[in-house]
Amino acid sequence: MEQFKIIQFTDLHLGPHHDDKDQQTFQLIKQITETYNPDLLIFTGDQIWSEGIVDAYKTYKRLIDFLNQFNTRLAFTYGNHDSESNYDRSLLRSIEKQTEFLTEKFESKVINDKEAYVIPVDMENAKYLLYVIDTGSTDRTHYGLYDFVEPGHNVWLSDVQRKYKGYNNNLLFTHIPLPEYNAVIEARQIKGGKNETIGSPLLNTGTYAHILLNGDIKNVFAGHDHDNDFSFNLNGVSLHYGRVSGFNCYGDLCRGAREIVLNDNGLVETRIIEYDSTL
Repeated sequence: MEQFKIIQFTDLHLGPHHDDKDQQTFQLIKQITETYNPDLLIFTGDQIWSEGIVDAYKTYKRLIDFLNQFNTRLAFTYGNHDSESNYDRSLLRSIEKQTEFLTEKFESKVINDKEAYVIPVDMENAKYLLYVIDTGSTDRTHYGLYDFVEPGHNVWLSDVQRKYKGYNNNLLFTHIPLPEYNAVIEARQIKGGKNETIGSPLLNTGTYAHILLNGDIKNVFAGHDHDNDFSFNLNGVSLHYGRVSGFNCYGDLCRGAREIVLNDNGLVETRIIEYDSTL
């Protein structure tokens, strides 16, 4: 295997009525998946919007049923809108298992109903580890608005890194951007657009510090802010947004996804790809 291709979909915001905008979102997933033929689809949160919706989890079930048509491995984490209704994230995790294409989760650790896990990718000359961390919903401390990486998951990052010593060019996927994304203001070089305030947590639990000190994670991918799709490098760690994928939510950017290519020479390449509504 010379390449391992990942498509990051984020912020689908599927609703309960399966309206025209949701139909467009499903068509986007189908078009991009069939066009780019990835090895893994990763959904980085806000797959659905659930606040005030009775049985909103049924919308998530509809997404899983739809994804079953593709012979492609799947990975998921959640955002701040996925479990605002009368259920918790454990129900969503159980619905995930209704597809035979769910990728195996290694080193899974659930803290406060938020799961972290890793996906090893082994090539002939390179090994990559995909870290996936659920950043939750709202800040339970009420210090800020948005939730944060659990301190226990930061310890978990170091534990996993010690276990997988041969994996040194790793990636982290999450929903809510780390507070250090705000350093884009001082960044000398930026690729993509910053078109809204960065919705990171006010409470900084030190995830970026763990990443920097551990030295194994070189790329971080988030969602959450629909009008941001930029990338920049901060002290050797590249911080990226995906591209908003859903039509049933705010945002002026053309809907699309982020493609991430892992190469056997250790090089990680990434770009934004856009949906073509004329096809």
